[in-house]
Amino acid sequence: IGIGYMLTSISMNNAIGKLTDDLSRRRISGALALAFSLGAMLGPFVFGYVIGWTGHRNSFLLGAGLAVVFGAACVALGEVRDGALAGGAQGGAFGLLTDKALAPVFWANAVSSLSWDLFVFLFPIIGTAAGLGPSQVGLALSVFAAGGIAARLVLPLLPRRVGEWTLLRASFVVSALGYLAISGTADMRLLLPLAAITGLAAGFGLPV
Repeated sequence: IGIGYMLTSISMNNAIGKLTDDLSRRRISGALALAFSLGAMLGPFVFGYVIGWTGHRNSFLLGAGLAVVFGAACVALGEVRDGALAGGAQGGAFGLLTDKALAPVFWANAVSSLSWDLFVFLFPIIGTAAGLGPSQVGLALSVFAAGGIAARLVLPLLPRRVGEWTLLRASFVVSALGYLAISGTADMRLLLPLAAITGLAAGFGLPV
């Protein structure tokens, strides 16, 4: 599942980078980021209730069925000539890490993405151990993702006012405090606003 997700994400970003110009690339990349964030919000919310109603096994079967349907739709609708995506920068991905201007950006994004993924992975485990039901865990994850969506919507405006690195530093600090606070409570009245604030802060550190 993880490999499939990353292949999809990398392929879509690669296609956007090569099939768009400078004017449309930011707009389309922002729309793609919002689409991923919307999926991260709706998926846990819907499947939290599905798990509660039908159990984990049927939920995985439903997820597999949806993946097959949407995969077939992509194959049927997404005809792009191979030549349109050929070529690209030489040196590979590891060569980019030697670029002194880009390397700090990659590492900052790696830390931010790791913190987001760890929350999505660990919160269901911690929440279940604390006595939360599937629908409550799904709701908290959805609120967390909704904070990320809010960050995506205002992100194009903020760097002009506060600067990119100032925004990243604030994102890391607020996210760390939010994760610490979330780990210490199982009260939904506190978890939901904490998840929203933490998701908002973490969303500022993710790529557009």
